Amino acid sequence: MQMNHEELKKYIPHRPPFLFLDGILEMSEGKIVALKKLSGNEGFFRGHFPDNPVLPQVFMLEAVAQAAAVYAAIFLHLKGRIIVISGIERATFSERRASPGDTLRIEVDLLRFGGRVARIKGRVFVEDAQMMEAEIVAVVT
Repeated sequence: MQMNHEELKKYIPHRPPFLFLDGILEMSEGKIVALKKLSGNEGFFRGHFPDNPVLPQVFMLEAVAQAAAVYAAIFLHLKGRIIVISGIERATFSERRASPGDTLRIEVDLLRFGGRVARIKGRVFVEDAQMMEAEIVAVVT
């Protein structure tokens, strides 16, 4: 299943400038792969850092969480529910930085879901370079 930027808005409440997904490349039971193209026009680049713009790494965690929320809306039938991060474990970030012109590939695997709590594993890549990996605990509010 693929999805564009406008279709994403049907499944999650995030809106620009805080929507960190441009589309879904693939979605299947237990997995979702999303994209975010960094144009350089994003507001955070003006301040992080003006002479050497780089994506704040914490935004990669948010992109993983947003992709997981799209997955949850469709496969876990949680459309219309708000899902929030309640914990981040084993997060590692690459020394390489994502910059304007890069495209992030966001891969999320559902590890467990029970009751209102989900555990996911997220990884973010630029081309074949892994930029971030983390396990995230999320709660359905």
